[in-house]
Amino acid sequence: MFISWTNNKNFNNFNIQHFNDINFLEILNEEQANKINIINICNKNLKELPNLNKFVNLEYLYCSENKLTILPSLNKLNKLIKLFAITIN
Repeated sequence: MFISWTNNKNFNNFNIQHFNDINFLEILNEEQANKINIINICNKNLKELPNLNKFVNLEYLYCSENKLTILPSLNKLNKLIKLFAITIN
């Protein structure tokens, strides 16, 4: 998983191994989530997306190559510029 954030000074204490675990997204608090502007969860064998509503500054969401059949409402992600959700069977 690739996560990009702005002003990353509050992320200094996170262990980088968490970035390979989809559950990492769920343990972030609101302040930390507000700093993330790119999430790439491609090719994670996901059947559904985790709740992303707390990532209010998310601009790019990459979720291709999963087993998604439906996307949840992303209407709280007002800054979302691009959504990449391509699956090739």
